[in-house]
Amino acid sequence: MSREAFEAWFSDQGRFPRACEKGRDGGYLLQHANTSWSAWQAARAAALEEAARVCHHKYMELRHGVDRTDPTDDYEYGLREEIAVELREAIRALREKE
Repeated sequence: MSREAFEAWFSDQGRFPRACEKGRDGGYLLQHANTSWSAWQAARAAALEEAARVCHHKYMELRHGVDRTDPTDDYEYGLREEIAVELREAIRALREKE
């Protein structure tokens, strides 16, 4: 998905398809395209890591705001914790998928 989005952006939505032509090695023929692709990947990885960090931070906030004497709060906390952890891991998996 990310490469397709990059190529659509870099080629101005397909108006300049030669901008994304690749050589035999799979890299872009234009050095500017290679550099831009590297920057795109780095920016995407940083954004996904930040999103994962935010999920983890929210999880920690939820964890410290639980009233352990209230069983319903404990149940809701468990659900919130599970969701926050799953979101964090799903975001990190997206980063690793590239």
